[in-house]
Amino acid sequence: MNQMTNRVILIDQTYRKMWGSVLAIFRQACLCEADCEDLAQNVFLRLMSLDLLVPETIEGMTATIAYHFRTDYLRRRAAIRRHFTETLTADAFDNRGSDEHVLIKELYALEQTALDRMAPANRQIYLLSHYADKTNEEIAQTLSMSYRAVESRLYRSRQEVREYVKRMAM
Repeated sequence: MNQMTNRVILIDQTYRKMWGSVLAIFRQACLCEADCEDLAQNVFLRLMSLDLLVPETIEGMTATIAYHFRTDYLRRRAAIRRHFTETLTADAFDNRGSDEHVLIKELYALEQTALDRMAPANRQIYLLSHYADKTNEEIAQTLSMSYRAVESRLYRSRQEVREYVKRMAM
């Protein structure tokens, strides 16, 4: 029982001392704040599941677990996006009739031309939203902008692409 109490105290001390550092590990990856907090909490839950905790090594172990969780999270997220993109690409380009196939390619080319003509900040926000599947909150954190600025620029970018495609398609 005494060993269990010491273990809980050790984890509690580590939590109080390292919470900010563990959170920073996840913030470096530009994750949304809620995901950062969830992953940081999971680090300490993992510590609680370990049998052998030594005061001299617990801080290093905590940081190592956090880095591993961050890597696993980013890999999983990339795999999901890659699968989603491959599925969309296959559906858009491979399973259509030849007329639809040409139309989709033309619309895609028009969109790319519109993006090339766009201001760099607006283009980056548009690409993060449409192709990286990031939320406005994630984009704001990634680019160090306010949520409202991202929302406004994304609205203008979408409008610019629509107008360009409409103008060129006529």
